[in-house]
Amino acid sequence: MVYRPADAGGHTRQEIKTDDTIGFYVIMPLMSFERFLRIYKKFYFDEVKAHTLLYGVLSGSCANCKTMDIKLDSPQCPSCKNAFKYIAFMNPRDHWPKMLKIAQERTDVIFMDYDDFKKSEGELRAKDILK
Repeated sequence: MVYRPADAGGHTRQEIKTDDTIGFYVIMPLMSFERFLRIYKKFYFDEVKAHTLLYGVLSGSCANCKTMDIKLDSPQCPSCKNAFKYIAFMNPRDHWPKMLKIAQERTDVIFMDYDDFKKSEGELRAKDILK
């Protein structure tokens, strides 16, 4: 196989020859830019809730102990001292620049969907009431 340099479209061409008379090109894209993607994974809700910062319009609150007015750059809750591993924004579009900054500064933080979090929390409350 012979690798060729990238063309104007940002693709590389890889020549693959099956024998001396036949050859063809495979177009392989170069690394694209980073993006946020929704990825679904099962979690234990109690574990996630204990380490989640819920962020509204101006400030955040701890999902574990309900402490309010927490700054977005806080690595842990000032009251219960749980580390924030997850952040859920009420409106991610309004906080996009903040999300980009946090993603660069704190690579260990996972962003999650606020509506999914609240829906799961509501389901657990309903189950507790019906017991």
